[in-house]
This record gives sequence, C-alpha cells and structure tokens, in this order.
Amino acid sequence: MMRFVCEIGGEEHLVDADTFEAAAEAAVRAHAGTRAGTYTVNVAEANEADFPLVTGSDYTVTLPG
Repeated sequence: MMRFVCEIGGEEHLVDADTFEAAAEAAVRAHAGTRAGTYTVNVAEANEADFPLVTGSDYTVTLPG
C-alpha cells in the first residue's frame, strides 16, 4: 500500500491505495459522492510529509449513473 496525493476540482485528497488507478477512483468517489459523470484527477505518489514526490499524472474516472 502506498500513499498518494490526488487533486480534483481544486481539492487535494490523501489516499492510501495499491495503484495510481485505485487512488484516482477513491479520490473521485470522495469528491463526487454518488454523482455520476466523468472526472479527471491528478495523482502523484506522496512522500513522508504527504507532499507529491513529482508532478502527478492525470487519470480519467467515470462513475456510472
């Protein structure tokens, strides 16, 4: 399990997940709740101080309606 910094809609979420994709989905669910739609989230691996190690990558997540 790794820690990720995920940015979506101007909000940052710290997420513990096994993969970048899983972190993106968790951040979208935390941000969107039950609202269906397609979301883009920037995901970066976090360091010990919970700051991004490097510039993150964008992931697209679709929540079904």
